[in-house]
Amino acid sequence: MTHTDKARWKVISPLLDQLLDLDPDKRTSRLDEIRRDDPRLAAELDALLAQQTIADREAFLEGGALQPDASLEGQIIGGYTLDRPIGHGGMGSVWLGHRSDGRYEGQVAVKFLNLALVARGGAERFQREGSFLARLAHPHIARLIDAGVAAGGQPYLVLEYIDGEPIDCWCDAKALSIEARVRLFLDVLKAVAHAHNNLILHRDLKPSNILVTDDGQVKLLDFGIAKLLSDEVTPGQATELTQMAGRAFTPEYAAPEQVQGQDVTTATDVYALGVLLYVLLGGQHPTAVKTRTPVERLQAVVDTEPVRLSDAVARDANNTAVELENIAGKRAATPLKLARTLRGDLDNIAAKALKKSPAERYASTSALAEDLRRYLNHEPVTARADSLTYRVGKFVRRNRVGVGVTVFVMLTLVAGIAGTLWQAIEARRAQAVAETNAQEATRQRVAAEFETRVARANHEFLSQVFGDAMRGGESSRMRQRMDRAREMLRRRYDDDPQIHAILLLQVAGRYAELQDEQREAEVMREVEALAARSADPALQASVECIRAYDLLAAGKIDDAAPHLSRGLVLFEAAADRQSLAAFECLRADSMMAALRKDSARAQLRMNELLTSLERDGRSRSRAYLSALGSLAYVHTLAAEPVPALAATRRKIALDEQLGSSDTLNSLIDIDREAYLLIELGRVSESALADAQIMRRATAAGDTLPPNIRVAYARRALLGGNHEQAVALLRELAAHYEKEGPEPYARGSLLDLADGYWLLKRPKDAASTLARFEKRLSRQPPSAGEAIESARLNALLALDRHDAPASRKYAEALVRALDTSPGAKRATLLKGRLAAGWTFIQTGEVALAREQALLALTLAESKTLDDKPSAWVGAARLLLVRIGRSSGDARSTDEDAREARRHLHDTLDAKHPLRVAGEALFSR
Repeated sequence: MTHTDKARWKVISPLLDQLLDLDPDKRTSRLDEIRRDDPRLAAELDALLAQQTIADREAFLEGGALQPDASLEGQIIGGYTLDRPIGHGGMGSVWLGHRSDGRYEGQVAVKFLNLALVARGGAERFQREGSFLARLAHPHIARLIDAGVAAGGQPYLVLEYIDGEPIDCWCDAKALSIEARVRLFLDVLKAVAHAHNNLILHRDLKPSNILVTDDGQVKLLDFGIAKLLSDEVTPGQATELTQMAGRAFTPEYAAPEQVQGQDVTTATDVYALGVLLYVLLGGQHPTAVKTRTPVERLQAVVDTEPVRLSDAVARDANNTAVELENIAGKRAATPLKLARTLRGDLDNIAAKALKKSPAERYASTSALAEDLRRYLNHEPVTARADSLTYRVGKFVRRNRVGVGVTVFVMLTLVAGIAGTLWQAIEARRAQAVAETNAQEATRQRVAAEFETRVARANHEFLSQVFGDAMRGGESSRMRQRMDRAREMLRRRYDDDPQIHAILLLQVAGRYAELQDEQREAEVMREVEALAARSADPALQASVECIRAYDLLAAGKIDDAAPHLSRGLVLFEAAADRQSLAAFECLRADSMMAALRKDSARAQLRMNELLTSLERDGRSRSRAYLSALGSLAYVHTLAAEPVPALAATRRKIALDEQLGSSDTLNSLIDIDREAYLLIELGRVSESALADAQIMRRATAAGDTLPPNIRVAYARRALLGGNHEQAVALLRELAAHYEKEGPEPYARGSLLDLADGYWLLKRPKDAASTLARFEKRLSRQPPSAGEAIESARLNALLALDRHDAPASRKYAEALVRALDTSPGAKRATLLKGRLAAGWTFIQTGEVALAREQALLALTLAESKTLDDKPSAWVGAARLLLVRIGRSSGDARSTDEDAREARRHLHDTLDAKHPLRVAGEALFSR
């Protein structure tokens, strides 16, 4: 039968679907009805149904590959031992395995291919092509290690095993912004370009063939396998149905030429990449509408033009409002903002990649990548007409500071002229109603004059000071320029306290970012004096609320309360309740509520602020970023690590989108992300965040602030990097013991003692703990300090084989834990686990089990999307030790399985806890 043209297929397709759904008798009757009306149509349908019968009889694409039967576990295939099945699909089954002869130590994926797919090319060609593909090497391509044919003619592939998620799922789980998704997609393009340069096509690019590992590395699977399965020798006349169904591709990611049975080229992979880009950015398929049948979806690949990407996320023809909100939320945006981001260049790039004709697409994956890089750099892309207006727009984006200053001056002049004309017209009108409108006209004039002064002052200040300071780069030069700015403002705006105070608040903020507390305090005292002179309630409210916030950040709740109370009263009375006053007072009120354990009010106030900023179109402002950080902080104070992590990641994504990801504030956000991941037991992920902190700090030539270094060292202890942590903590403890503040001095000493104990240096641990205890005369220990010191004393007593002392400290540890439920989660978990371990050693099995179960309950109460947690693994491991020590090993089988699963997913293979667990499990 010859190929059916498009117009004819539109007639045949729905009838064929209808006939295939009927039983044989009804199918014959329906076909007779069609034959009476259109004999030719009936003949075509009859021929297609006959081909379907042949395909069914030959079990097309079914069988022939090893099924995922547990009885195959342990069998050896070509030098590889099968461990367990990990997947099964149309191409065959996939098993996790390992090399039997010791040549390859890592895990592999063994894929048994469907005999119906390979038989057409022959086993000899399969082995020959497999050997060629095995030479393809790229960091973003999962390597094909081996290809062969087992006894009985069963073809198989041995591939590098990748433990990751499909790229679309990974991006959604991380709520990656559009810019971050584009950058990740560029890694995919690099891998595909490398293969194309080696004359290898993929032919089946789709999310499930593109995995992303926990550390964010892209890995492409099944590269070139479609070529192994292609029918290059065609040993017989293929039917029209088998020609379509027999090709090794996924219909929803197939190019039109694949569906039509034409030649495939690099443009075929470009089309699949276009579909993938559309899905990653827009959250939906360009042509495969959910309600269509499979045949209609194939036909849509050939006939249907994709909806423009930005329109797809803005319209609701195929998606409900809730679905659109969900799609946008997974991209750190709202539907409106997502549509704006995608409109223009990304629309055109995706459209060009998805052209029906291969000749109209990008000539190569490198060309597609170049356009995406141009988009990221705000340069003209090739996927649209190169008009003068378009080039000017891109020039403005690349030179926004310089152009912004020029435009501001021009707009100010235009506004001045327009204002003059408006005032003249209003003056004529006011002559008729002067007596009734005099007061309103005066108020408008005063407000307009004030706004003009603020605008002009901001223009002058930002262009002369911040622009100059930001070009300096390093902190010392930034500080010098801020000092000069204070003097400049004092001379120029001493007679205008409102403007002077507003601009000084910006200077204070910059000092805060530089962690120069002395200069920040000096500037704030100047601001308070200026606010008192101005008699402006909004400004005075801002100053009072800033003072309250600073005191709250220092833990001085009682001192902050009167400032916040006065600030809120002034805020309510202010005529202008927007911008600065709203931000400062809502943030301070939220912080106060959080510290007073009123988390509902704290979160309500921060969400109120975020909503207000979004409504005013300020969702890309510094205020919005700060509000997201504060929302994360109040969730953290409320012991809600999951929503705190979500807010933190939203802020990090927005920072990256706005190009401010290399600032000190962004490092603080990543530090919080690492801390929250530790709280949730995601230790390996936390280590990745810490590595990012160090890379960015090193690249910028900066030294991390001491508080971030302490937090980094504390996480390094939990992550198993004990020597690195101790080296850093020795330096920090010496610094804080000399310089303060006291809480950091004591905290660093406790961490250092913990590090020495982990390094099996009990004498150093004991002497460091003594240094900590010596400082307790200055101030009683906090709840967390009491828990940590009791824990370390109990463990050190065990090292000395002093059972009575270890029992005494363990009991003190339990009392501290029971009376301090508000301590940090990691502190509580470490304490419960140490108490349980101590009681095992002292023979108190019942007490040990009680502490282990309390630790398990606490660990399981908060996990990240039900993912494994190292804390759950540690608690389960402790229960295994308790069962083994009491001679009840059989009851611990489930605990052992769960402990192994949780520890394997969250800890590095060399982590001491995981190593100890593996040793225990193997007994």
